[in-house]
Amino acid sequence: MKTVNRKCKFVILALLAATAASGQKPVPKPAEEPPVTRFRAELVAARENPAAIEFSVDTFRLELAYRKVVEKAKSDFDMSEATDALAHGYDSLMNKYYRKLAAVLQGSDKQTLVAAQKAWLAFRDAEGKLSRTVSQSEYSGGGTMQGLVESQEYLLLVRSRTTALFDHYARATQSY
Repeated sequence: MKTVNRKCKFVILALLAATAASGQKPVPKPAEEPPVTRFRAELVAARENPAAIEFSVDTFRLELAYRKVVEKAKSDFDMSEATDALAHGYDSLMNKYYRKLAAVLQGSDKQTLVAAQKAWLAFRDAEGKLSRTVSQSEYSGGGTMQGLVESQEYLLLVRSRTTALFDHYARATQSY
């Protein structure tokens, strides 16, 4: 076992040395788009608290990217793809603010959050199943629009939960 640990340590050190020797620099963070920069400046000027600024900029960035894609969309499929991408972005934000909230909750209060999130996930999945059922041609008449309706319904659920988790976080940290 000691030999394996020594080999692992050697490999890690060799990789670190190779990376340092290659002169690789960290990947620079992309510059913010001008609309995002302006929006952030407006929030700062309005004396919003840092947590609200972060959340507002996070969501503004997603919505801005969505609008750009939708403006060029040529079909229901394109719209559905854009909506799915926006929902995925909100899902990532939901996880971000879930982790932030979990970090400030103490003891058994974290378990309350875990239970609430598990219940919400079960609701989300059941609601998605219902939406897909109602989208079937025998109920809705079918058509390409049904995929977009399903995407929109999913987006509304995820966006709403993301906002709710941020609101809980803001209250828990007194970030009003």
